Amino acid sequence: MRIGIDIDGVLRDFGVSFMKVMKKHYPETMLQDKITDWQFEKHFTLSKKELQEIYWDTYCDAVFLEAPPIPGAIVQM
Repeated sequence: MRIGIDIDGVLRDFGVSFMKVMKKHYPETMLQDKITDWQFEKHFTLSKKELQEIYWDTYCDAVFLEAPPIPGAIVQM
């Protein structure tokens, strides 16, 4: 049996770590200072495919391993 746990936006805030990467490496592509939904392409001048390459490949560790926990989420586990 396999059990999956939804962690993005539930246990860890990947939007925060992703924005740190974008501000540091791609500031010219940012249309806003804050991500308000999961359609990242609405917040940048890059395509969905280009953004996915950044967070899945180029800066995967910085986005996923350095994402801060959602306040209270760890306690609830």
